[in-house]
Parts: sequence; structure tokens; C-alpha cells
Amino acid sequence: MTEEQVAELMGKLDTIGSLVTWLYVLVAVVGLALGLSLRKVAKNQVAAAELLKQGVARIESDLPGAEQ
Repeated sequence: MTEEQVAELMGKLDTIGSLVTWLYVLVAVVGLALGLSLRKVAKNQVAAAELLKQGVARIESDLPGAEQ
């Protein structure tokens, strides 16, 4: 290979390396976003379960023959 071809190849390898680095950065950012979203979903599920529990308790207390 000539020096010109080697220089061109090295330039292309540097470009590929930069693209791969940015791809890893993008994957990390998307991973963090997904993690935060899943955390919010989990909190909402806990809140919904608590509301459901309270709703069931109210319905049960409103049933005829329920002990008070």
C-alpha cells in the first residue's frame, strides 16, 4: 500500500472510531432516559395500587351488612 492509501485508510478508521464513540454516547443517553421513565412508571403503578386499595376498602364499607 502506498502512503496515500494508508493515510486514507487511517482517516476512515478514525471516522469509524468517532462514530462508534458517539453511538455509545447515544446508547447511554437513551438508557438513562429509559431508566428514568421506568422509574416514573413504577411510582405511578404504586400510586395506582394504593388508590385501588382505598377504592376497594370504600366499596366494601358501603356494602350492606359490612361491619363498621
